[in-house]
Amino acid sequence: SRWGTPTAQEQGSSRENKQSNSGSSDSSSSSDISGRGLPKLSLDDVKKLARKEGCELISISKKSRVVSFRKDYGGNSVRINVYWTTGTVGTCLDHPRQGKTQLFRRNTDMKTLREIFRNPRLHTGAGYQTVKAAKRAAAKRKAEEEAEAER
Repeated sequence: SRWGTPTAQEQGSSRENKQSNSGSSDSSSSSDISGRGLPKLSLDDVKKLARKEGCELISISKKSRVVSFRKDYGGNSVRINVYWTTGTVGTCLDHPRQGKTQLFRRNTDMKTLREIFRNPRLHTGAGYQTVKAAKRAAAKRKAEEEAEAER
């Protein structure tokens, strides 16, 4: 029941959840994506880590729940946006072959965030590129291949 002791059905589902989660760490249980529960990443911890890794704080939007940093990487300025309630991290950078790109990684933990702050081009396997950037990259690769074929 909502206010009293758990019903038999609630107890059963609680046992099932404990059994399915045993032996594995499930970060999704620590956060409510709507922002009403605990955030996936602590804003204070994100800011401390960014400062430690040489990133400059650009802006914080509590309404959008995003904090943005700038870092010089490979001779270029990179923007790193951290959505602390969802654990999504976006990097905006000038890729050597693809041009300006945006890469997003979902469900990022603090360890992976540290790696992204150190190497904003890091591919984590949990990311995606915006369609616009992917189309632009594909068109650029095709043009380069055609130019190479003509030589």
